[in-house]
Amino acid sequence: MLLRLLRTYLRPYRTPIVILLVLQLVQTIATLYLPSLNADIIDKGVTQGDTAYIMRTGGVMLVISLGQVICAIVAVYFGAKVAMSFGRDVRGGLFTRVQSFSAQEMGVLGAPSLITRTTNDVQQVQMVVLMTFTFLIMAPIMLIGGVVMALHGRRRAGAIAGGALMLAGAMATRWSVYKAGFQSAADPKYVVGPQRARRAARR
Repeated sequence: MLLRLLRTYLRPYRTPIVILLVLQLVQTIATLYLPSLNADIIDKGVTQGDTAYIMRTGGVMLVISLGQVICAIVAVYFGAKVAMSFGRDVRGGLFTRVQSFSAQEMGVLGAPSLITRTTNDVQQVQMVVLMTFTFLIMAPIMLIGGVVMALHGRRRAGAIAGGALMLAGAMATRWSVYKAGFQSAADPKYVVGPQRARRAARR
């Protein structure tokens, strides 16, 4: 239901969303690239006493940091704009839908419930959209970029990162299977007759 709602009301804002994704990508790449420049300053500048290299690389870091800040500000702007527009459109569609209800349907649903759905529920979905566009999008980009840079920089670090990812994936899969099995076992429709009788006797 939520995915269908997002697809329906976010479709008119595909262009700002694409711009937002590009800005978040640039910002994340800049965040991942700055530590490499810092390491170059230490390895090639400080250890060798090359002041010109330190100043030159430091200037590049300042430019990248400035670009990162600009990308972050513009990305938050587009994310907030899309989220607010999404909330406005959802409220408008919900209000139009409520206006088509008959008096009997209005009495069954109730005015307080409809007000809550129009205000609080829409605001919660709107905040989910805003947090997704401003924070959650960066997580997979940061993950992939970090692994790529680790593999590019040092093989041992790349191996450790790859092993940690595989371990985390295995643990998540194991937990999801265990949770699904536990929920199925607790569901009455999956409990056979003798088991159901023993549980009833225990109670």
